[in-house]
Amino acid sequence: MEEAHHKFSCEAGVTTATLSADIDEIQGLLDFGIALKNYCEDNNCFRVLVESERTNYSLLNAFDDSFVIEALAPPADVHVAVLTVDPSNYDAYQFVVNLLKVKKLLDIDIFKNREEAVQWLLARE
Repeated sequence: MEEAHHKFSCEAGVTTATLSADIDEIQGLLDFGIALKNYCEDNNCFRVLVESERTNYSLLNAFDDSFVIEALAPPADVHVAVLTVDPSNYDAYQFVVNLLKVKKLLDIDIFKNREEAVQWLLARE
């Protein structure tokens, strides 16, 4: 499945979701989240690798993301690994990951390396 701001695929039990660099509004994030949730349910593939191509990611974006994820109410069996392609975004992504962990909304972690992210996902039950 491919749309303007995202594309999804499922292989070996892992859904790969690419979040394009040009998405930065809450409605776009909500649309991405709904489409991803539906894709995972339709394909019974709840280990998700989000490859974020976003740049200039800030704490404000992190707050927006946490509200969108909370509004989506992801199922308990979803596991998400975020792979950031821009190292300068890592700290802001780490903030949102920590926020989601504290709120116990999602089993999520952030990675700089794709192989580590996939290994982490495959270890999830």
